[in-house]
Amino acid sequence: MQLAASLVLAVLAVSQVAAQCANPAVRREFRELSEADRQAYVSAVRALKARPKGPDNDLSQWNLDQFARLHWDRSPLAHGVPAFLPWHRYFVQNYENALRSVTGNSALTVPYWDWTLDSQNPTASEIMQYFGGTGRSSDHCVDSGVAKDWSVSYPYTSDCLVRCSRWTTLWPPSAVNNFLSVSKTYGDMRNSLESGPHGVVHTSGGGVCPDGTNAPFTTMASANDPYFFIHHSMIDRTWWRWQNACPENANNYVDGRASSSDILQPFGATVASAFSTTSGFFCYTYSSSKSDSQGFKPVCSSSPSQSGTASGTATTSPSPSPASSQAQWFNNALQQLLPNALPKSGLLQVAPAKGKRELESESALASVSAAPASVSAAPASSEAAASEAAASQPAATATATATASVSGTIAMPTESPMPEVLTRPVSHNETTYVPASYVKVAAPAITDRSNLYKLRHPEAVSDEFLRMNGIDPAIARAVEVRAKHVIDYYNNLSGYVSPAALINFAKSNPKSDWKPSSAKAK
Repeated sequence: MQLAASLVLAVLAVSQVAAQCANPAVRREFRELSEADRQAYVSAVRALKARPKGPDNDLSQWNLDQFARLHWDRSPLAHGVPAFLPWHRYFVQNYENALRSVTGNSALTVPYWDWTLDSQNPTASEIMQYFGGTGRSSDHCVDSGVAKDWSVSYPYTSDCLVRCSRWTTLWPPSAVNNFLSVSKTYGDMRNSLESGPHGVVHTSGGGVCPDGTNAPFTTMASANDPYFFIHHSMIDRTWWRWQNACPENANNYVDGRASSSDILQPFGATVASAFSTTSGFFCYTYSSSKSDSQGFKPVCSSSPSQSGTASGTATTSPSPSPASSQAQWFNNALQQLLPNALPKSGLLQVAPAKGKRELESESALASVSAAPASVSAAPASSEAAASEAAASQPAATATATATASVSGTIAMPTESPMPEVLTRPVSHNETTYVPASYVKVAAPAITDRSNLYKLRHPEAVSDEFLRMNGIDPAIARAVEVRAKHVIDYYNNLSGYVSPAALINFAKSNPKSDWKPSSAKAK
């Protein structure tokens, strides 16, 4: 009997080892690629767009229009719900497989766009030279990059891909890394990621056109836009980073009533099968980025958390019922196809999430005791010196309407501990931004491009986009408030210069023709 049991264990061990891929591919930031590899990816995308329709049961033979249709049709199953990240992990992997199939290049991967590095001036990113910028003024058709002369066939037909991009300000590295550091459950992390940095790239990159209609990238038709896949490769990478930050995060799927045994349709796979990017259907990892270390200080527990549903105050909103999913889809379709026919509040309201976490009320930053230091000052340099000089200058206009003055007189020391309130998961009760008393230098306006050293607050995601995605606006506002406080903290940290600061823009975008008008530091 013992021998039989040993044989069974040995077979299981072998099968588990076999399930791990031997040589995972590495998805790299687009700008890490050689020019030849950049062009290879762009050519592959064009080939997938031109490919004839493939059989419904073989996604590797699909064309781009079929992926756009799938994203639209299955939108309630993949947005505003726990399955958001595992569903899109399968979606992007199937797209990657289709690119490999249409080109015959089995080594081809979907690069990610680290938009945190472009967060202070996204419209000037050299990414735009390959994927196109905002549409032309006459008809908003994309007339450059891979999507030039790109038609749309679903959910409507159009002779071109439309963009009305405004590209103001996105999430900088420190704001993303903060919620990755403090999120103790998958639900904490997913809510912050989906409602904040994920949403603002869509709304800013697609935009609302003068006639009031949303461009495809700002709707569930977003997979028609080639931005979609490099953006969602970055979203997947952000989840991957959180999974790898602590052992207990790897299989953590604590998010309301969600279970890791839930089936992701139409892929017919469990959520648990998407936890690892190096086993089963997946065989890839991601390259590192210079944005990764900016305030990334996860605090891991001694024992791993269990995946699936768990009790306690860390739970988030439950999965929607079939009825609410149908209502969300109907509202989504009407908002996108007939936006001018809807009242500003929307035709159908998605019910607010139930089971919100009941965290203790948080007071203003100034009244909270400090935690151990999590960020140290940057080494002395000419840039750091200029940043320190900037800290003593009057601030530019703050990005959000505040309910308190920004004229605090408490200066931040060269090495300052991050306030304890910023080392805990986001409280969904804090939806109003009030600058802390130590904020001597406010964030520049989101349209400002003259301040080369300070970070701007990210643009707010519209209520319309949040409703379309089934996201409680209160959650999104709380996430945005946290991001503003984190950015304020770094802006007031003497000697700190972010890799996303405009003074460093050329380092990430050597091919960009954007040049600062002056070395203005205030």
